[in-house]
Amino acid sequence: MSSVDNIRLLLSIISEGVPFKPNIQKLSERTGISRNTIIYYLHLLEDARVIKQLYTAAKGISRMQKPQKIYLDHPNHMFALTTANTGTGNLRETFFLNQVSCRHSVTYPESGDFLVDNIWLFEIGGKTKGKKQLQDHPDAYVAADDLEYGSGNKIPLWLFGFLK
Repeated sequence: MSSVDNIRLLLSIISEGVPFKPNIQKLSERTGISRNTIIYYLHLLEDARVIKQLYTAAKGISRMQKPQKIYLDHPNHMFALTTANTGTGNLRETFFLNQVSCRHSVTYPESGDFLVDNIWLFEIGGKTKGKKQLQDHPDAYVAADDLEYGSGNKIPLWLFGFLK
């Protein structure tokens, strides 16, 4: 039963700060759970499709380190797991990751929000979001919320809902 309480505590901490940038050592100190156990719990939560861990596109053993960000698997989980105010940007990013990752490899890029299949770079935002952060990448797109139709490299966020 203590494992269930520990997982519940870990999930509560993650859900308050989605997308959560993990510091495994601080999580270990805050929860009283060993570092290796936290990593194991994160793996179990991802297998259960409660969270998604976003890693860099690195190969080999460097990818086996900690994830760069942790998201809840589905935007609705944000409302179920925390009483804190969920930010619009967090909802947008969680929705995009949930929809795209079912059929594509999604990693954490050096710039932008998501790198899909190591080809397409996406920045997630509202309809006024620009490509300032994506200027140096040839296959860069903005997935914009509150947009009916796309233009140029700006794609309405709702269209990604058709991928599943």
